[in-house]
Amino acid sequence: MPFKTRQILLVEDNPGDVLLTEEAFKMHGRGQFVLHHASSFRGALETMAKQAVDAVLMDLFLPDVECLEGVLKMTQAYPRVPLVAMSSFMNETVSSFALQMGARAYLSKTDLDWENLVGTVRLQTGVKKAEALSN
Repeated sequence: MPFKTRQILLVEDNPGDVLLTEEAFKMHGRGQFVLHHASSFRGALETMAKQAVDAVLMDLFLPDVECLEGVLKMTQAYPRVPLVAMSSFMNETVSSFALQMGARAYLSKTDLDWENLVGTVRLQTGVKKAEALSN
């Protein structure tokens, strides 16, 4: 039986981080994910208006929203879509506020284990163990 491919929206304005994330999903995603990309918060909303997504990976520092404002607005607009917040700035206060505002997870990009990133997305999108081990 074929497994459902999860649609993931990456909201990231740093081209280097976009490439690294795409590579992580190619290496560790086992073909289970399709990655869509938006480089701004506005672009993310436009993408989500056209494309249903199973999870959002969002950088906290985007050109058109201030830090946690994006998390709050996204989780209010799409409360059923799991949001994983990411930032190069690791701070317990910021991560705590991101989680309080509705993010399901907070990952530091500074020392990010790419396999862990994909695993976090698997968990948030409900990929079952059998699916994760197949392929």
